[in-house]
Amino acid sequence: MKRSLLFAFVAVTALVIASVPSSTATNNLVESGTSQTFSSGVVFAEILDDNTLLTIQNDGKIISGTLLDGKVTELWSYNLGVNATFAKLDQGQVLLAIIVEQGMLVFNLDSKQTEQTIQLSNIPDSLDWDVDGDIWVAYNSGLRKAREYSNGVQTSYQTPTITSGFLTFEVLLDNTMIIGGFDNKLHLFDKYGNLLTRMSEPNSYVSSLHETDEGILLAGSGDGVLHRYDYINSWTHSSINLGSKQIVSIDDYDDNHYFAIDSDNNIHFIDKSGFTKAGDLASISTTFYVVGEPGGQISAIYNTAITSGIMYYDLDSDGDGVADSADDFPTDSTQQTDADGDGYGDNKDGINGDQFPDNPEQHQDSDGDGYGDNRDGEQGDLFPDNVDQWSDIDNDGYGDNPDGLMGDKFIEDPTQWNDTDGDGYGDNPLGNSPDSCPSVTGFSSLDRFGCIDTDFDYYSNADDEYTVFDGADALPDDITQWLDTDGDGFGDNPAPASNPDSCPSVAGNSTQEIQRDGTIDGTILERFGCLDSDGDSFDDLSDNFPTDATEWFDFDEDGIGANSDYDDREKMVTTERDYCEYTGNQSRICDPWNDLDYVEYIDRPKEEGDSDLSYANWLSQNEAKSLDEDDSLVSAITDVAIVGGGIFVVATVLILLTSFVLKRRKLNDMIKRYGVPFEPQGNNTANQEALEDSAGLSATGGVESDDSWDDEVAAMDFTETSDELEESTTNSVSAEELYDEGTDMTELAGIEIASSEASEEEVSAMLQDASVHGVVEKPSNSPPIPESGLPEGWTMEQWEWYGHEWLARFGDN
Repeated sequence: MKRSLLFAFVAVTALVIASVPSSTATNNLVESGTSQTFSSGVVFAEILDDNTLLTIQNDGKIISGTLLDGKVTELWSYNLGVNATFAKLDQGQVLLAIIVEQGMLVFNLDSKQTEQTIQLSNIPDSLDWDVDGDIWVAYNSGLRKAREYSNGVQTSYQTPTITSGFLTFEVLLDNTMIIGGFDNKLHLFDKYGNLLTRMSEPNSYVSSLHETDEGILLAGSGDGVLHRYDYINSWTHSSINLGSKQIVSIDDYDDNHYFAIDSDNNIHFIDKSGFTKAGDLASISTTFYVVGEPGGQISAIYNTAITSGIMYYDLDSDGDGVADSADDFPTDSTQQTDADGDGYGDNKDGINGDQFPDNPEQHQDSDGDGYGDNRDGEQGDLFPDNVDQWSDIDNDGYGDNPDGLMGDKFIEDPTQWNDTDGDGYGDNPLGNSPDSCPSVTGFSSLDRFGCIDTDFDYYSNADDEYTVFDGADALPDDITQWLDTDGDGFGDNPAPASNPDSCPSVAGNSTQEIQRDGTIDGTILERFGCLDSDGDSFDDLSDNFPTDATEWFDFDEDGIGANSDYDDREKMVTTERDYCEYTGNQSRICDPWNDLDYVEYIDRPKEEGDSDLSYANWLSQNEAKSLDEDDSLVSAITDVAIVGGGIFVVATVLILLTSFVLKRRKLNDMIKRYGVPFEPQGNNTANQEALEDSAGLSATGGVESDDSWDDEVAAMDFTETSDELEESTTNSVSAEELYDEGTDMTELAGIEIASSEASEEEVSAMLQDASVHGVVEKPSNSPPIPESGLPEGWTMEQWEWYGHEWLARFGDN
């Protein structure tokens, strides 16, 4: 008969002995305790055909023995010397395949020797033998497939990858391989690893598998459903819901029942013929496999974190849930144990119940406070009729339960017992640390106990009966200060306390001091509580102006504060006027002080109440006065201008026409004589070069072609340009200033009025004059414009032609 146990997360042990009647499977059975323990966890257990129990422990120890009354008697043992995680017997129960930390090995039970050691790069999770005697290893995660090994060598046969991964693997007696995937399906493969089909009945992952000798495959799922497949009869399927969580182990219990154990350690018994639930048994240990014994008892092998053992389920005659072997009162269902041996059962509510099951000196508690009526015994009650009290450490007559009746708020202080406001200070004024404010919760402790202390510096706030003069906190909102000797609001404690008073015996309101350190602004430091007469925050000792709130520092020590001093670096400069006069600055800011009239205005004798106008307002006022004074002249000038203007226009026209005619005649004559409209001067003019056949030596003028020698010269264009007059933005020279009474109008036009018969010398002088003024040819360089701008009434074109003459005559003025 093949029997096996699959371990999923922790190694599971299996044990099968002779079957017992199903009627005794769950009747009057109770967990009586561990009957035997092992030094390491068990990873494999199976009852062999000779009724011996074979187990393998996690530390690699193999034990063969017999099982009786929950105990194993060892027949032989062997230590592999390596840790083991899983094992499976072959069909002949001779070869044992074991997964170890380096790979796997094959152990022969007959020779008790290791026959094969196979090194594997990937350690499998489980394995099984096929009918041909080959080993299939399964990788639940990682590779997620099964591979075949024959005689220690990997063959070419393997299953496809199970994408979801899996938890269980089994090779059936017909060589069909089963993998229970996390995809809620059973994957069936042939002996070569080829997929045959998938069973989709499980609605959850398959957590355990077991094959019976009758051709039945049992599959437990993660949702507590047990599935039954008859693979001999076309895989006929049925299922039963055990109403539990994950099923971790399945096996035969006896000829008529299977058992299934869930993750809550409940043992379920299933009738084989009807595939129905026949009963269950609760367990408090991590049970994975159960075996019935002839007397109706059950043994179960379990694992803990590092060890394993056998839990024995014994009979319970009085049905109180305690095995007879462990029941101190086997015929009294209300009592099971008597831990202290005083004859009273540990069940307080049972017959002759012991209220103190672990104390042989107490068994009764009249007031039910958990302390025995025997006041002299262990856990004796000093207040047997007071359910709230039982002890009194300080012997003051008040119980140590502070919240109960007659409770002591100070269980170790016989001078205090009550604390009305609950602040930890007793109400008894004659006791230790008496509360000075018994009706107000407070935590002061240095000046008085139990009063309000806002800043938690242990000094109480002042009140009507206890003032600062009595010792209350002078600064109740500052945890670093509590004393203020001079009462100025700054505490006596030095730094690093907040706002330390630098003059603790003198009331003052200063917060700063300024130190002369060679810098223009000095260095400002904190200085609290010293005299500050002017209230500017600087103490009088460092304040250069202790009675002036607007000033406190004088860098140049000229008696004028830095806030008012125009330049506190220069002792000679205190105002803007000083600055301008001292430095001679000509920038706009100094215009008022460089204007002597304005300075005279500022320095005028003043009567009380007089004020000075700003420079801009003063200028505006002076200009307004000038306009008022000129109003009377404007009308007279206007009348004269109307009459004189007409005469001037007529005269000007006549003069210009006459001048034009005369100049035209002279120009024609000059052109015929010299080839240019003026008489050449010096040796470097272009005209002279042309006459001497050396044209090009000069940078100006010259004869460009033979056309210059023609008698007919193109008329010069004297058309008046349309340039607008530019207005001067500065003082201009008026007509009266430019031309006095002796100035001839011909001078204004730049020509002379001559008789019709002009001498040769006069013509030469005229041409010479015309050359200077640019009548025929405009000067190559424009004259510089005066600082005051163009003369009044002049255009830029006129200036380019006649500016040299104007500068020669009036430039100095």
